[in-house]
Amino acid sequence: MSSNGRAISMIDEQSTEAVLSDIWTRLVRARHDRKADWRWFTVATSASDGTPRARTVVLRGCAPGQRRLDFHTDRRSAKYAEIVEAPRVALHFLDRRAAMQVRMLGRAEFLSETDAAAIWDRLPASMRAEYEQAATPGTVRCDAAAEPLRSVSGKQNFTAVQVFVTDIDWLHLGSSGHRRAAFQLEQNNWIGRWMTP
Repeated sequence: MSSNGRAISMIDEQSTEAVLSDIWTRLVRARHDRKADWRWFTVATSASDGTPRARTVVLRGCAPGQRRLDFHTDRRSAKYAEIVEAPRVALHFLDRRAAMQVRMLGRAEFLSETDAAAIWDRLPASMRAEYEQAATPGTVRCDAAAEPLRSVSGKQNFTAVQVFVTDIDWLHLGSSGHRRAAFQLEQNNWIGRWMTP
């Protein structure tokens, strides 16, 4: 049996606390392991007209004690504007090998300019290039292969988002039956409940 299988088997036999611990353990691992399924996840925002918007981002930070997950974005993007207007966001993680889905709700906040600048200074040139394009994200281009015009303001375009998680919905699709648990933050403590899948 795979290590993922053993982990799920242990969770099935234990408590909602074990499920919650496993979720954060996997997220910490994904922060450092580029091949982990949860390294890439979906963040959903709301446009000004109420239209839901979902996109894939990369997990750049994870602090279980603060219930915090981080990703990077461009200040010129629609995503940035949507978070400014409506900071409540939804996150979605899928681990196909472990047959596990996690959905989260949380409040997104931007790092201060000083803290974002400190992260920028540590970014490799290849990552900086994405924020140095003169055209804003989502601008129509005539040629997909054309070299984008560069801007000197990449540092000004870059920021980091911190999502402080308040709700978690965990689902495991097992061959012997599906299992689901939900966690809500109440008075700064996680309250876990088994749910009908």
